[in-house]
Amino acid sequence: MKRIAMLFPGQGSHFRGMGKELYEQFPVARKVFDEANDVLGFDLAGKCFEGRISELNLPDIMTLSILTTSYASYKVWISETGVFPEICAGHSIGEFSALTAAGVLSFEDSLRIVKLRADLAKAVADSQMGAMTIVDNFSKEQLEKLCDGLSDSEYYAEISCVNSGKQFAVSGHQSVLMELEKEVMKFNGNTTPLLMSPPFHCSMMTSVREELREKLSSCKLNSPEFSVISDFTARPYRSESEVPELLSLQVCSRVRWDEALRYIADTDVDAMIDIGPSSVVSTLIRENGNGHIPVFSFAVAGERDHIKEMCRNSFADMSNFINLCIKETINCKNNNSNAKEYSQVVDYINELIQLKCTNNDTITDTVDKALDLCSQIFELKSLDHRVITGKVNKLRSMAEKLGNIV
Repeated sequence: MKRIAMLFPGQGSHFRGMGKELYEQFPVARKVFDEANDVLGFDLAGKCFEGRISELNLPDIMTLSILTTSYASYKVWISETGVFPEICAGHSIGEFSALTAAGVLSFEDSLRIVKLRADLAKAVADSQMGAMTIVDNFSKEQLEKLCDGLSDSEYYAEISCVNSGKQFAVSGHQSVLMELEKEVMKFNGNTTPLLMSPPFHCSMMTSVREELREKLSSCKLNSPEFSVISDFTARPYRSESEVPELLSLQVCSRVRWDEALRYIADTDVDAMIDIGPSSVVSTLIRENGNGHIPVFSFAVAGERDHIKEMCRNSFADMSNFINLCIKETINCKNNNSNAKEYSQVVDYINELIQLKCTNNDTITDTVDKALDLCSQIFELKSLDHRVITGKVNKLRSMAEKLGNIV
């Protein structure tokens, strides 16, 4: 069966024209951009599609554009495939996209909080001369030593994101970052300054945390429709009640992206889908290796068509599996002489049939529901418990054999 993880990108995934193709082709994407325009009170869509790159690099426009385009991409995904992820993660600002997709935060609340986050961060950057840079082809140990050696109690740099074993973001005071970039290049590493970026995910942003936490606490938070990984813990949120604390800590703490990806790899998903404006996340994963799990970018038209076709196949697989469940429950012998009890079998079989028509659950949840209904039918037919266990295990084995995502 198809079990997917979704990855929502952060800074660096934005570009002029982002989201325009989705807006022109899919009404559900237009609805997302139109809502963003209404909530924010300005034409964010216009800035995404035709804005100057200098404008897209502004902290508020950049983060709002990434959130909106990522959420529009997710809504298109659902409308085109109906396949919900088993688990998702978002890099930096992408965590807001992930929580919005999972229904924890409303899109309107996410827009308002992301705008506040950007404004507060920009104030810190302007007052303390903070900045961010990307370091490639360098070891974590070397980078930690450089940060420690160049920092003092007043001016410092910190590793703010661990993107992979050899790519990192470093945030801190601009003067320290400039010296760090020189040192990195001496050791044949590469640096890419993030123009106009505040120093996200380092201790310079500690003053921002409390206001963000209060704002998040005032929002209506819902139970997640699927698991969402926190950048702060690199583990799924245990409940929506953790969101104000962990999401506010994220802004002044290291993003543990490499750990989040390893956690996802251990969940036995069949594929990872990069669901944002560009293919930054999927490209990074491919360059650094991701074990046995294939990764696709929804932003690349060819890959988008490929994964849509795979998902269409998954619906056929699910339909076949439920047909097997129906056949197995109908054909097994009835040992129950109580007509009233046995009459419930018809209701449960109808529920099985209905599962073929609904796509509001993950593949795993649908399989579990089908097997639970089968178990109840077997019990109503008064089968021996060992027989029931054998039949359910047989059906579960069939579910695991039906279809592969590659």
